[in-house]
Amino acid sequence: MILLAALLPVSLLLAVMQPALWLIAPALLLLVALLALSDWVWAPPQSALSLALDYPPGADVGSTVRFDVAARFARTSPGRLELATDRDNLLDHSGARATADFADGEASTQFEMRANGRGIAQLRWLWARWQGPLGLMWRQRRSDMDARIAILPDMAPTRREASAAMAAHQFGQRRQNRRGEGGEYESLTDYRPGMSRRSIDWKHSARATRLVAREYRLERNQHLLLVVDSGRAMSEPVAGMARVDRAVAAAMQIAFAALRDGDQVGFHAFDSRPQVQLPPVSGPRAFTAIRHAAAAVRCSDREANHVFGLTSIAGKLGQRATLLIFTEFTDMAAAELMLSAVAPLLQRHLLLFVLQKDSELEALAAHAPETLDDISRAVAAGALLEERRLVIARLRRMGAEVVEAPAGEAGTFAIDRYLHLKQRGRI
Repeated sequence: MILLAALLPVSLLLAVMQPALWLIAPALLLLVALLALSDWVWAPPQSALSLALDYPPGADVGSTVRFDVAARFARTSPGRLELATDRDNLLDHSGARATADFADGEASTQFEMRANGRGIAQLRWLWARWQGPLGLMWRQRRSDMDARIAILPDMAPTRREASAAMAAHQFGQRRQNRRGEGGEYESLTDYRPGMSRRSIDWKHSARATRLVAREYRLERNQHLLLVVDSGRAMSEPVAGMARVDRAVAAAMQIAFAALRDGDQVGFHAFDSRPQVQLPPVSGPRAFTAIRHAAAAVRCSDREANHVFGLTSIAGKLGQRATLLIFTEFTDMAAAELMLSAVAPLLQRHLLLFVLQKDSELEALAAHAPETLDDISRAVAAGALLEERRLVIARLRRMGAEVVEAPAGEAGTFAIDRYLHLKQRGRI
């Protein structure tokens, strides 16, 4: 086509300057058109191309994702194949082009992309084009790739921070170092200051003429459900990252610690309706399943429906469990609905709420105002913080546990409280 476009003005110029030779111009154009048509016919057809894709089912945030493409033509093959992929915001360098040279009828190439965010990356299409033997025409084909890759939370900080919290609470120690005030009865010991009076065995104390307390081995195989609110309020950024992304990272730390301690861990997420539902799992592959479930959590612009989300979870619980809930409430109306859904759950289950402090909001409320706008912002921030304190106080009066943590430290704070509750026999 480029050659035809180049010959057209030359033919017109020849016809103007040498009218007697005007027949040469259309003949030349016709010749080029026939050559181009022949080139298109001789080029391998689209149906003769077969493509094989190889890509990982999942990758960590920040890692390199490689797509391997192998191409083969049923009969003759062109010298080179040009390929291009679809685009996805979770993969840097998606949509890039690559070339593959044929040797012995086969060609292969590789796309390298960088995973830049948690979620499910999807590349729907793969384009391929090749030239005919004369290099005048192109053939092109779009193939349905439909590649789905789970971009998983980065495991390096998860393992590091969870291991530090586990070490602080003597995870993995000998059984006698894992004694608490609840779980399976293990032995009797002398009562010591600081022990709960509920642990005193009055019958044995009367026989021994001294205070004797019962010690329990902390039970394993407890059911822990990690619940992430992915509604609009959790999609807002705090300290440069969306609350829901910080919540998922913290949930991965807790899951890692709880599974190492022998508990069963489930993962749920909801916005206006349930998004992800993974029942409690255990075993060597449990953490992989939880990570893949967490990858499916996405930021939502819909308001969270705590009533629907929490009641749907409660309907699937067959025994007492601990629900560790990452959420946020921005107004009293939404908080009232949440409290109404929490009350029935507290009759049977332990609820631990994990909230992320908003340092920007606290700074606005604490800042000494200098202008009328500063006063308005400080009053609004103070009102929001006061409503938050009221909801937290009501949750605690109802019997729920609440943890407020700085942004980025929610996982450490939640692990510490979870292990403390387990040590005290609340779980």
